[in-house]
Amino acid sequence: MDLKNYSTNNKKKGEKKTTNDDLLLELIESLETVQNLTWKNFNNEKDPSERTIILEKIVELQLYIWTTYYNAKKQLFDISQYA
Repeated sequence: MDLKNYSTNNKKKGEKKTTNDDLLLELIESLETVQNLTWKNFNNEKDPSERTIILEKIVELQLYIWTTYYNAKKQLFDISQYA
């Protein structure tokens, strides 16, 4: 499946990212898109073994998304304390 067709990026094609916040948001949006597509694959899969594997991947994605978001928030909090 071509993920380029599922881009959630609102920036114009070719426009460069200017901040780490932009890059982080794009990463999180991309991960959420992959997660949504993975759920669709799970719902379409009939084989219980394959469904289990897909669920494991979804859990991994959710942990990665949460960790990425948490670390970004923590970094912003740490920076704001010194500002």
